Amino acid sequence: MSRPPVLFAAGTACLLAVLALAVAAHQYPYFGWDPPVTRAVQSVPVGPFYQVVLFYGWLLGVRQVALAAAGVVLVLVFNRWGGLLMLGGALSAAVYQALDLVVQRPRPDPHLVHVVAVTPSNSFPSGHTVFFTWFSILLVVTLGRRLPRRLKAAAWVLAGLVIVATGFSRVWAGAHWPSDVLAGFLLGSGWTLLVLGAGRIWTPKAF
Repeated sequence: MSRPPVLFAAGTACLLAVLALAVAAHQYPYFGWDPPVTRAVQSVPVGPFYQVVLFYGWLLGVRQVALAAAGVVLVLVFNRWGGLLMLGGALSAAVYQALDLVVQRPRPDPHLVHVVAVTPSNSFPSGHTVFFTWFSILLVVTLGRRLPRRLKAAAWVLAGLVIVATGFSRVWAGAHWPSDVLAGFLLGSGWTLLVLGAGRIWTPKAF
């Protein structure tokens, strides 16, 4: 794990990139590359993965909060200090809500791309991507510290797959533009890096 200054610098860079995207997204309902990339993603046959797409659409609001709470409790049972990191990651929801309210970017237009289900809310950034980015990374960091090397590597691969599947499913379903997902990933990653940097200073026993 990198030292706090490196983690803080990387996290800040990610959040500045999110801010730049937010300024642009406030001016434009979508970027020029969003529709063609969305159509390319939607051309991929998902087969049984369609159920995963539906799952992500179902996991909203209270259900997502419940999953976050379950993750925090799980980590607290096995790693008390790690639970503090999970709580820190959950605070990214406040930044997401602020961006959502300020930018107020509309959801993808059904006339431009296929939309599985119209969602009456804003599009920027992708809240699902923010959530599953910090949640997956911090779960591995806090619970994987005692795993054998191979199992820990497998846990990181699984976390990566979850994050990629989240972004893919949100674009494939027409719930978000790719730029929304990119911003969600940068926000989730940037916030997690800041949390890990702070954890290196205040809760070094967590990982």
